[in-house]
Amino acid sequence: MLDSTDAADITDTPINVAVIDDNRADSRFLERLLTGLSGWKIDASVYDSPDNALPHLKESPPDVLFVDYLLGHEMTGIDVMERFQAEGINSAFILMTGHGSEKVAADALRTGAKDYLIKDTLTAENLDRSLRYVCERKKSDETIQGLALSDALTGLANRNAFNRRMDDALKVANREGTSVALMLMDLDKFKPINDTFGHLIGDEFLKLVAGVLNDTTREIDTVARFGGDEFAIILTSLKDTEPVAHVAERIVHSLSQPVTIDGCLIQAGASAGISLYPKDTTDVEELFDYADKALYAVKEAGRNNFQFFDAGMNEKANAERVLENDIKLALEQNDFLPYFQPQLDISKNQVIGVEALARWQHPERGLLMPAEFIEAAETNGLIIELSEQLIRETCRQGKAWQSAGIAPFRMSVNISPAQFKDENFVAMLEAFLTETGFDSQWLELEITENLMMEDVDRAVDWLQRLREVGVNLAVGNFGTGHSSLANLMKFPVQKLKIGRFFIDQLGDEKSDAAITDAMIKLGQCLDLEVIAEGVESQHQVDALAAMDCHKVQGFFCCKPMPADAFLAWMSDR
Repeated sequence: MLDSTDAADITDTPINVAVIDDNRADSRFLERLLTGLSGWKIDASVYDSPDNALPHLKESPPDVLFVDYLLGHEMTGIDVMERFQAEGINSAFILMTGHGSEKVAADALRTGAKDYLIKDTLTAENLDRSLRYVCERKKSDETIQGLALSDALTGLANRNAFNRRMDDALKVANREGTSVALMLMDLDKFKPINDTFGHLIGDEFLKLVAGVLNDTTREIDTVARFGGDEFAIILTSLKDTEPVAHVAERIVHSLSQPVTIDGCLIQAGASAGISLYPKDTTDVEELFDYADKALYAVKEAGRNNFQFFDAGMNEKANAERVLENDIKLALEQNDFLPYFQPQLDISKNQVIGVEALARWQHPERGLLMPAEFIEAAETNGLIIELSEQLIRETCRQGKAWQSAGIAPFRMSVNISPAQFKDENFVAMLEAFLTETGFDSQWLELEITENLMMEDVDRAVDWLQRLREVGVNLAVGNFGTGHSSLANLMKFPVQKLKIGRFFIDQLGDEKSDAAITDAMIKLGQCLDLEVIAEGVESQHQVDALAAMDCHKVQGFFCCKPMPADAFLAWMSDR
């Protein structure tokens, strides 16, 4: 039941009403009742047939549409409602009949009528009651629909509304011969904003972003938030692409500027990918896919920019899909193999260990180096399975060599970032050691300094759990991760591997040699084994020996080899 305030809100608002009735006397009577209703502001139009009404109502749909049930012998009022709804006329329908019928009433309401009136009993009072009910129902439906089609935080369109408006935009483009641009955009540094300032500040920033997008686009365009920091824009009725580039440039520039929210200085930046209809494609799914590929290209190029889709992106994506499928097949067929590179103590001419490095024996392209597949495996989440195969095979090979009577030495394997973050890694490692029978004291896991410095406390805890398993730990690429002495002392590691960057510089500048010498001395003072990686020349070996570093790894010793070649190399020595 409406209270007086609600009633006033409805009757004070002007409404447009249309009547379709082929009985002239009935339509005039209804028109007089409508225009004479006390308190209402009604603009009524009367039509004697659906065909006469349709062109006018499509151009300007009424708020309420009264339709007579019997319209000649070819069409009923229910048929009219279905036809008009199909034409996009979403007025509130009220069906009218000369005599009451429960079946007609039920059919009318099922078709979408908001009310059902009998002409013989029609009075100003029940007409007033029907209009109040229908208008309130329409207002309520619009509110519910608005909530269902809008983003609760920003008030922008949500994904459902966006998809509907995309359909409408494409219909307009086809009818007018114009173009539509789809822009997919996300923020470059939104997660750090939430992590640093909290979600309340993050939400306020998203509202600010929504304001920027609304201010930058036209009323006929559509701006939506898909969730998180993901936004989408439809730019419609375009004659060329210049306005699209202008809008994208303004958005990227605006969102790269620092802003202050509740005293917090925030600077994010945005990346956007753009596809065009019908230039790039006439398929909606492809339109989204192409915009997404363009967005990915922006991120690969450094972010904080925009990019239009081009055919080269499709070719690259297809090549990436082929590579991903090849990697999956190679994992199923165990085509990834460990190649072994020895680590030597030059002063004793003695092998002190080996590092297992992944190689892919591709059936068509031959032997592939890690640079040709590791990044793809990381991107597609396949790196964990690949790394697990490498660790298992390394443990199995180490056990096989020991069983053949070869004196044991350390077998080193690199840990990927995904494994470092995998809570099941330690349990998996213990299972591999048990399965292969390989003694954990001869397994060494190498973690890069940069990876350890991302979360020092977690790294310390994770490394300690590995030490409890009995494996040895090495800090790889040391010198490039800017770890402090305090942090280095926390890590339960046994070895430092001086990064190739510093080895390559030996002999070029005294300052470079001094830095390398300092790192060697630091490791030795902490009672850590120090080894130089990437050693390729006698000059580098001599320079390291002068610094009291005699353990080396690199092409100076030999290139990585498969297991049988490494065994032959050992025999020759």
